[in-house]
Amino acid sequence: LLIVGAAHSSLQDRRSMGRVASRLTRTGNTPEEDTAYALHTRTVALAFFDAHLKGVAEAHAWLDSEAPSTVGESTAVWLAR
Repeated sequence: LLIVGAAHSSLQDRRSMGRVASRLTRTGNTPEEDTAYALHTRTVALAFFDAHLKGVAEAHAWLDSEAPSTVGESTAVWLAR
């Protein structure tokens, strides 16, 4: 999963971090953008864990589709093998 526009520290939800967030993340993104990237990452990661650790067929099907490319306001390049 390559989230377009995200940086490593984008994956922190700055809204939940309070006032220190602006000092901790220097991505050049707005807090809303970083929140969208964090949501995208969590959504795909949880689907992956459901599919591969729990064997949930619906999660496998979701991962095999184009759905992981767009979650909320975030767009990504989704490569699956």
